[in-house]
Amino acid sequence: ILTLLEATKEIPISVFNEKLSSLETIVKYLKEKEMTYHEIGIALQRSERNIWATYRNAIKKHPEQFVVQTSSMYIPLNIFSSKFSPLETLVFYLKENLHLTYHEIALLLKRDDRTIWTVYNRALKKNG
Repeated sequence: ILTLLEATKEIPISVFNEKLSSLETIVKYLKEKEMTYHEIGIALQRSERNIWATYRNAIKKHPEQFVVQTSSMYIPLNIFSSKFSPLETLVFYLKENLHLTYHEIALLLKRDDRTIWTVYNRALKKNG
């Protein structure tokens, strides 16, 4: 499991789209990299059942495989925890570590600027 997690320790930002939620995108991408539900669950600190249901919903919404742009920015898989939602984690990471603006984050994640602001402030409150 550790070897597989090491091989897929990053997620390209270019796979995020407006069709899927952040969790659906991450789970679908990792499943396309041939990780099992169990391995994805361990990596994201979620139950196998939750991962299975999320993947099932994701393939209904976006059945085609992801195309990763070669110039894509990558997000480390180890930043995700069960304390924050995947979108909160992503936005917080991009804002705090990469010092991107709300607008830049919104463009990368294909979300509205106001959504990004709201999610970031929610993550700040949870973080204390």
